[in-house]
Amino acid sequence: MFDNIISQPTIQLLTQDIEMSRLPQAILFAGPANSAKMTSALELARVVSCTEQAEWTCTCQSCTQMRAMTSVDLLIVGARDLLPEIKASAQTFLRKKTKGSHFLFSRSVKKLLIRFDHRLWDSDETRFTKAAPLISDIQLLLDAIVQDFPSIDDEKKYPAIAKSCQKIIDISEKIQNECMYSTLPINQVRKASEWLRHTPVGKQKFLILDSAEYMQEGARSAFLKILEEPPQHATFILISTRPAAIMQTILSRVRKYNFVKRSTEVENQVIERVFQDSSLPYNTQNPLENYFNTFLPVSFEKIKQAATEFWVCALGDTVVAERTGSSILRTSVAQLSAEKKTISQILSDIDKAKSKTVFEIFIKQILVVLQTALHSQTHIDALELENYKKATDEIYYWKKAQSVYNVSVQTALENIAIKLGELF
Repeated sequence: MFDNIISQPTIQLLTQDIEMSRLPQAILFAGPANSAKMTSALELARVVSCTEQAEWTCTCQSCTQMRAMTSVDLLIVGARDLLPEIKASAQTFLRKKTKGSHFLFSRSVKKLLIRFDHRLWDSDETRFTKAAPLISDIQLLLDAIVQDFPSIDDEKKYPAIAKSCQKIIDISEKIQNECMYSTLPINQVRKASEWLRHTPVGKQKFLILDSAEYMQEGARSAFLKILEEPPQHATFILISTRPAAIMQTILSRVRKYNFVKRSTEVENQVIERVFQDSSLPYNTQNPLENYFNTFLPVSFEKIKQAATEFWVCALGDTVVAERTGSSILRTSVAQLSAEKKTISQILSDIDKAKSKTVFEIFIKQILVVLQTALHSQTHIDALELENYKKATDEIYYWKKAQSVYNVSVQTALENIAIKLGELF
């Protein structure tokens, strides 16, 4: 069991808890991005529901359905940008043309589709009615690929399969950007709670809550209620990169398993073993992050440049000497190679930051400029330090407002720019 998880020490503890029958009903997988939390959650559901020995190659009906993500006892809720993984998996499939690479691609797509399961949505909900025909199109394309797959090496068949893969990517992007909530709404928590109370087909029902820190306020209360009185056959698996942002009363009811940041060497192994790509060795601290960033709709360099242009826009053309704020920061920004643009123009350059990942990288790069200026100062007085803290808090506040309360990206950035102009 857990043979597909590479170098995560907490898996040993998780395995021991399963073998000794002490796995709680509610658990939290906490750790940095790209640390195999979702893969572990799906494998946990397969292992616990297995009717035999829980080997990865087990052919029991439960394992077969869990691996294919078609089990009626599994649901996933919560928002996450799945497009980089889908694109990376599609590239692997088209390059390697093996059953394993086909499985990888199909499963990456299903991680998106399962979040639009009819049991989680009202049939007349706008986002669902928009997503439903798109999901149907993807399923037809996936079926077509399965039929043509034995002939993928055939020069006549390959273009059709490649075209189907690209269509799936294009449709997935539309679903991701236009249909998925950025935070978990209360209605989906209520729907999932209702589903959990029904008897499972197999041993257990599994609700995986991805990005557990992103829940609307009402959703938190509704989820807490089901956690306080959980059905005996229900298992909750929460996934989070920022567990401190989860409501404390929810944290008190889950057992936490800490996933660690893996070494550069191990992350390169993941790229080679999972995505079978050894052509791009990433000798940085974040090989997996950099690998997935190559599949974003906007390049990292372009996002970085846009963050620079945002600072120029925010601070304007005021002469340094006329300001009482941080002259070091203004001098640093003045030296940046960037033209003066409006926020609308900046957003246009990065595809309006429609991708959640693009927006997060953009915010991170805005903070990099701030932190670089702070660390470059040999002496800083209390007032300046307070301004840096206020600026950081303001950036995080509007990042959360955009992610949790659906404030538009442009509105969030305009408010950040105003505050930065006032502080510096």
